[in-house]
Amino acid sequence: MASAQRHVLFLSALASRSDWTDDGGEHHESGVAHEVYARVARVFKKQLSGPVWATNAKTGKVQVYKTVFCSSGAGAWEEAGGQLRQEGVENVTFSRQPPAA
Repeated sequence: MASAQRHVLFLSALASRSDWTDDGGEHHESGVAHEVYARVARVFKKQLSGPVWATNAKTGKVQVYKTVFCSSGAGAWEEAGGQLRQEGVENVTFSRQPPAA
């Protein structure tokens, strides 16, 4: 789930994991989690738009992320003057719009 602090909305990720360790310390692997993830992700992805552009404040470098998507709520947050960021990464901001040339 996405979180916010003041004017910053932080990135949220949906992921799956196929391995686990049981109470006895034995390692297990199963692809079922990835199958469930794929079904859930398809539903979420229909509600999102992309790509997203990232700008490094230190270097000025801009990179497009074609596999990162935003909700309409994140777009409204940005349009209202809020920032889209990744928690723990202070020098990079994200945008639904490409930077002005």
